[in-house]
Amino acid sequence: VKAVSLLEYLDEYLNTGGFPDYPRAHNGLQVAGPSEVGRIAVAVDASEAVIQDATAGGADLLVVHHGLFWDGQTRILGPRFRKLRALIEGEMALYSSHLPLDAHAEVGNCAVLCRELGWTPQGRFGSYGDHDLGWWCETEIDGDALVKQLREVVQGPVRLIQGGSERIYRVGVVTGAG
Repeated sequence: VKAVSLLEYLDEYLNTGGFPDYPRAHNGLQVAGPSEVGRIAVAVDASEAVIQDATAGGADLLVVHHGLFWDGQTRILGPRFRKLRALIEGEMALYSSHLPLDAHAEVGNCAVLCRELGWTPQGRFGSYGDHDLGWWCETEIDGDALVKQLREVVQGPVRLIQGGSERIYRVGVVTGAG
């Protein structure tokens, strides 16, 4: 597929231009690549290991949640230099979507996590600018069962902070540090 068509689709589908992000975050195409895209890799972070694996796997485009340019740094040194060099030498484009991906109703991190937990998103909350990032869901579960379910889905550590009733009826999901 033509890269320009795919990138336009991603920008429109994720509402990249219409969604505010942190002042120094740069969503969308961060590093240009080939004019044709045959293979796409996806990852959370544009780490050196991810970039190396994606280029070794023949990816033409790497789509990430946390790109290279979102911390206000303007100098290309050290790890950032190595990442850029690997992208350019590997002829692979880099596309980043941070808050637009967190909030997306279909493929967003919050909505997907809700569905993976077996919950149907009911409504939005947690605004940033004019956009809500999180989803709330109705469920009926006790705290220990919720922790077990979360551990299975996220495959990582989960901590329950005790308080409130033993039964949980409404859960809010916001991914990231927010």
